[in-house]
Amino acid sequence: MSAGRAFVNVRGWPGRHGWKPPTVPSTLQRLGDRLAIVVVALPELGTIPERVGLVAWLLVLCEQVLAAGFAHADDLIDRHAQRHGDLIAWADTHPVRTAAGVIPWKVEAVTPFCQARKPRGMLYRAAYVGRGVVVGADLGRTFGLLAQWWRPARRRGFADGFVLGLPGWGEVTDRGGRLVWNPDVGAPMLYAAALGVRGVHLAFGGARGWKGHHRGLWDRDAHGRRHPYPGRFADLVATSFALDGVDSDALSDHLPAWGIKAIEPHAVHPDAAGAAHAAQLLDAQHRLVIALDAEAARWRVGL
Repeated sequence: MSAGRAFVNVRGWPGRHGWKPPTVPSTLQRLGDRLAIVVVALPELGTIPERVGLVAWLLVLCEQVLAAGFAHADDLIDRHAQRHGDLIAWADTHPVRTAAGVIPWKVEAVTPFCQARKPRGMLYRAAYVGRGVVVGADLGRTFGLLAQWWRPARRRGFADGFVLGLPGWGEVTDRGGRLVWNPDVGAPMLYAAALGVRGVHLAFGGARGWKGHHRGLWDRDAHGRRHPYPGRFADLVATSFALDGVDSDALSDHLPAWGIKAIEPHAVHPDAAGAAHAAQLLDAQHRLVIALDAEAARWRVGL
């Protein structure tokens, strides 16, 4: 009779020096209890290099929709006034039902949507100032389409990642023949890196201030030390895979597992047809948020 061999993963082994058991929060942190902004960003059809075509967003508190809108490229009116007019017409004739009643979609350019200076845009107010959760099916690509500037990240924990400058959160300046990002006072840059096969690690950096004064939002860790507010982000594909086991990085493969009709995202023109497609994607993702929140609570895990 031969003895079998057992393979043991020693990472986190209780006998390892400094190991501590994971802490379990006394109260479950549910996504449905937090203000969230669900964002869909689609590239413009037929453009090389790829650029933002249309952004659709919902401000939600679980099932309740509080606001909704579209954001298009800043130069859309100059390039395609007719498409902009079609987009406005579609938004007016296809109102969205919110907690405050039926309202038309808000239509604006990308920079006013993101704007950090007054009047502050919805993305800045919801994702940063309001400490809400940014939710999307591919947040890395979403912020990549929105970004006006990027470079390889040098921050610890973001190896092979990028640091992004969002429109309205700073400006590109020429420093000795080299283009650099000059952050707005009180607005941070955004760090992004791949996390595993499907996930993405996103975090806000520190905000610049005048004469060394701290600006922006700050948090404190368990030891009382201050650090810049990192933001809260929920990638729907990675979260879906953790709960439904569907081995795919495509949102359309996960939706049927939750009883939602599959829809394939594609590049669009920023017009009525593009708005209809973005709105369908946005609705599917909002319904997925509700389903995932309920399933995560059933398993006593937070999103």
